[in-house]
Amino acid sequence: MWRVTVDSGASQRVWPRKMKGVKRYYEKPPKLVAANGTNIPVHGRAVLGFQRGNVRGEMKFWDAEVQKPLGAVSAMVDEGNTVVFSRGKS
Repeated sequence: MWRVTVDSGASQRVWPRKMKGVKRYYEKPPKLVAANGTNIPVHGRAVLGFQRGNVRGEMKFWDAEVQKPLGAVSAMVDEGNTVVFSRGKS
């Protein structure tokens, strides 16, 4: 199981270049900059396939030199999804 950190302030989804489990292909990447101002090298796309029950889906990420997967709320909403934050059950 992969864990993706959901970030309401990020503009793009990124996937660590060193992590496996995704399909990769080349697509001209945007210029990405970290919150501290450093450039983030991007190598193309990484596509994570998943299944929940009988429903299959996928998320596209930029294949980048980052430490962990990051999911941008803005990208999810742009694709027609709804993102809900709640306390959940503990």
